[in-house]
Amino acid sequence: MKSTIISLCTLMLAASAAATPLAHQARGFVLQRQASNSTAGAADGTNLQTFTGTLGGAAPPVVNNGDAKRPFTIDGDTFVNLNGALGRSCDRQKNACASLANSGDATVTSVAQCDDQNAQCHAAFA
Repeated sequence: MKSTIISLCTLMLAASAAATPLAHQARGFVLQRQASNSTAGAADGTNLQTFTGTLGGAAPPVVNNGDAKRPFTIDGDTFVNLNGALGRSCDRQKNACASLANSGDATVTSVAQCDDQNAQCHAAFA
């Protein structure tokens, strides 16, 4: 029964993949959906991160570096699509926020606040 369910799920994912462009697939599982705006933003240093929440600090900037294969950069790390870079920016902001909360910093009262902000940050580009 378990293998039937797994096979069915794999089949459904394969059918979905045929109809939708994907960045990566492995063993029937979708790892990352290709951003529809994967080449957004000129390579002029403009920050493509539009989320403005600043609890624990602003989300690190995401810029187009002009590289055809990995055009998006955040803190020196490069990404093949904008959504991957924006997600990393949100997650780095969340980690910095959580570090402040865990250190007893008065500006952040709980990690839950950081989690809420992280969800809002991810929703901003979804």
